[in-house]
Amino acid sequence: MDISPVIFWHSDPVGPDETVMISGHLLGKGSSIELLRLDDDKAGKAVKAFKGNWQGAVGPEILSQEEQALAFVIPADWKMGIYACRVSRGGAASEPFLINAPDCWWFQGDKGLRATTAGSWLRALGKALSLNGEASAMLCSGTKSQILKAGKASQYSLEFAIPDGVAAGEHELFVHNGFGGAAGWRRTGTLTVIAPSTAREKTLNVVDLGADPEG
Repeated sequence: MDISPVIFWHSDPVGPDETVMISGHLLGKGSSIELLRLDDDKAGKAVKAFKGNWQGAVGPEILSQEEQALAFVIPADWKMGIYACRVSRGGAASEPFLINAPDCWWFQGDKGLRATTAGSWLRALGKALSLNGEASAMLCSGTKSQILKAGKASQYSLEFAIPDGVAAGEHELFVHNGFGGAAGWRRTGTLTVIAPSTAREKTLNVVDLGADPEG
């Protein structure tokens, strides 16, 4: 029985004519790579997993190959995007992995880690978070979902304004870096949205209460 290669880690973000590094097991002689660029359909509010349709996949140029490490090049004539990849050996293949998919390490709002106030802000840090200036996030609660367009955005940081009308409670947070269509969404965790305080602010003038304005 053939044993499937296993992938532990891969480098990204990477673009056309750049090198991808992979570490894992059973990557040496006799192993081959399949590489496919995901279509950039409109992401919308759907979250779709990559189904493993490898029609149109190519075998990229391999630069180096050992049992625990492999390096190959993204084709120079491809566009930047999210690339599906797997390593095959004999009749077995590794689990597919997505190169350049957004990877959020942590996020926080004005209420701290994984918490924010409706009408306030949210910041996410990670890698491959914005690759074409179209990064976004999606808040999902029950059957309702809401798209948030990123304000300041880079490959490693995203900032969002939380609308006033977002319901208080627990929301699943997804991020999208602009590539990969519905398959480009990645769940980052649960965000707690807190309703803004309804307490009235009262301003007092100490002079009116008898304070001496001369010191």
